[in-house]
Amino acid sequence: MLFRSLQQGLALEPHRPGVRLAMADACEALGRSEESLTWCREENHAFPESIQAWAALGMALEKRGDRRAEAAYRQGHRLAPDAPDLAAHLGRWLQHDHRLEEAAEVMSPALKAHPEHGRLSWQWTVHRFLSGDLTSGLARLDTRWRAPGFPAPAPMASIPLWQLGEAPSDPILVEPEQGFGDTLQFLRFLGPLADRGHRIWLGIPKALERLVGSLPVERLLTGRQEATSAACRVPLMSLPSRLGLGSQDISGAPYLRIHHGNESPTRTRRRLRVGLVWRGNPGHLNDRRRSTPLELDRKST
Repeated sequence: MLFRSLQQGLALEPHRPGVRLAMADACEALGRSEESLTWCREENHAFPESIQAWAALGMALEKRGDRRAEAAYRQGHRLAPDAPDLAAHLGRWLQHDHRLEEAAEVMSPALKAHPEHGRLSWQWTVHRFLSGDLTSGLARLDTRWRAPGFPAPAPMASIPLWQLGEAPSDPILVEPEQGFGDTLQFLRFLGPLADRGHRIWLGIPKALERLVGSLPVERLLTGRQEATSAACRVPLMSLPSRLGLGSQDISGAPYLRIHHGNESPTRTRRRLRVGLVWRGNPGHLNDRRRSTPLELDRKST
């Protein structure tokens, strides 16, 4: 229905900008990927000076792993060097290509002109991590909430959020977020929080419950209803900024241990089983660089 309406609108106003991009979005939602790309190209032909058209074409090509995406992003960036969305898209592409100096040259001027822009601010935070500046990256992690489409935990409005610069009240609900990988990495910051005398309630996916039993946590919560009496809450990846921690505060000491009970881990009758993760989220824009076919992994072993 939406696609037909857009077609009718385009027939009535063929020189109206943005309609073809809306049709591209509609096609993408319907799984008509190649048709979506065609509409992006049509918008470019109709409006060659439109930076939105070049950004859309770049994203459409990038989703398909087509390296011509860079040329589309660069054309839009040449038209408007300070345009924050184009700078973020081109910067992300260059980061994925491990061209960090080029990415910085693209993003820095646009960030100075638009310091609060969500997508660009977050992409610069990613750049800090990729460049090895962990302290700056950890301090900037709250920029993730301003990035379009960034997966945020479901809000619990009844529990006050621990804001940057404030003293928290106990007990503190530490909310899980992102995937298991991010969760396992950032659980290391529960120790410094407990060292400051705080009572911690940890929201955790059921699948990780056994793994986190050794952490300094008063309560493990796997359901939202259990958390309603917490005094304040903080998303897990915001802990470093709330605690003022940087790379120098990461010791590298083990912080996760599995309790084996009376069974010695070196004298078990069970065979050692190791899990291999070869794929990430297929909906991720960069999935082609993060996932490999299982058949390829089998050949390499």
